[in-house]
Amino acid sequence: PACRGKGCERCSGTGSIGGSIDIPDIPVPEPTPFGRRLRAWRLEHGRTFRELGAETGILPSILSEIENGRRVPTEKMRQRIEEVMR
Repeated sequence: PACRGKGCERCSGTGSIGGSIDIPDIPVPEPTPFGRRLRAWRLEHGRTFRELGAETGILPSILSEIENGRRVPTEKMRQRIEEVMR
């Protein structure tokens, strides 16, 4: 709300309109050893996801997902990344 919790007729000073709901915990994926190695290499070599994507033909968003453990690369993706990391 516009009052940001400082008090108004809509939120009664709570800064929240309506009731609250419980939001379940969402598990955060752990980077794989390959993802950690990729991140270390990319940062050590000063490469952005966009630059690495141009070199490998893999979308930057997918490279980010691989680094962060949200995606397992296919064998073909892994080979392309490994070639660049050599």
